[in-house]
Amino acid sequence: MIQDIAPKKLDNQYKPSAEPMDDSVVFVFDARTVLVRQDEGKLFPTFAQLGRPDGCVYLFTIGKKAFFLLLSEERPTIPEGFAFEPIKNIRRNKEAKLPSFYAFYTALHLYGWYRTNRFCGVCGQPTVLDTKERASTRPSASVSCTMERFF
Repeated sequence: MIQDIAPKKLDNQYKPSAEPMDDSVVFVFDARTVLVRQDEGKLFPTFAQLGRPDGCVYLFTIGKKAFFLLLSEERPTIPEGFAFEPIKNIRRNKEAKLPSFYAFYTALHLYGWYRTNRFCGVCGQPTVLDTKERASTRPSASVSCTMERFF
């Protein structure tokens, strides 16, 4: 639960202009799998370990650590020692401790939201990320569509 990350604090204010630093954690999902380390060490890759890919979206900060989600349609170069594993395996992973465990499940939830809202549910047009809040918008108005924003 959120209270279990004390003394660290969660900052989930939407920051669309936030850029990942080399040590920022980047979650990479592919269907029902997630990229994780196969040996000892931090469970999830950093921005630098992934080769500083484009398409990272800011999720939140816990303490001073920023977390991002890779939304690129292209798979990044998988660093040595990492592989995609089923999401259900994370629960059993001994390295998945709070706050990393909390961060993972929050990132998974947001990944699902971003994937679900890639297209307008009314007219089917592709959406783009909003610049002011965590929402998707249609880049151009459609005469047959009344939806403007998806939260």
